[in-house]
Amino acid sequence: MRIQYGNLQLVATQEVATQVATSCRTSKSVAGTNFNGEPQLKVLKSCDTRWLSFSSAVNNLHQIMNSVLAAINDDAMEGDKQAEFLLDQLDQEFISTTMFLADLANILKKLINIFQLENLSISNFIFHLNNTIKEITSEFIGYEEALPNYGVIFKNYLDESGNSVPSFVKEYSLAIIDAIKNRFPESELYFSFKIFDPKELPDN
Repeated sequence: MRIQYGNLQLVATQEVATQVATSCRTSKSVAGTNFNGEPQLKVLKSCDTRWLSFSSAVNNLHQIMNSVLAAINDDAMEGDKQAEFLLDQLDQEFISTTMFLADLANILKKLINIFQLENLSISNFIFHLNNTIKEITSEFIGYEEALPNYGVIFKNYLDESGNSVPSFVKEYSLAIIDAIKNRFPESELYFSFKIFDPKELPDN
């Protein structure tokens, strides 16, 4: 699955993550963690995925990125053609994208988990929807009076690497907000129905 916005392609997917993990054939892990204290991950079947699974895949990949790159480089040095191909693809843009998506996916994951609650009131629905849009804006787009925070994972990566913020960060964040609004075009109408929601009745 490639995520597209206009001519932009963000190649940070479960398929790529699976290929990366598969190429790391060297046994560097014991008792659930590897020698760097990173989580030992099980390679799952490559397939189209929902946002929650996508969030987990990106979150797992960002934690082991350095070890993955080192393992692929070792295999490439031994003449492994697939490793050479992957090493060429996993450039700074890919790494930046992975770190950015790790933060963005965490924000969307919170919203998805809220929507999966059995007893979600209409008031909570619009509240969490608006909060998600505000959080994406403050973290990756910014306001006239305030620069974006760039998350936690992504910000740490930018500070450590010294790289500048790629232009796709703002573009993709705006596209995600548009997608959320398009997915719930009548959100204000939904909110007006709260007068019929028993959960909105006074306690007394």
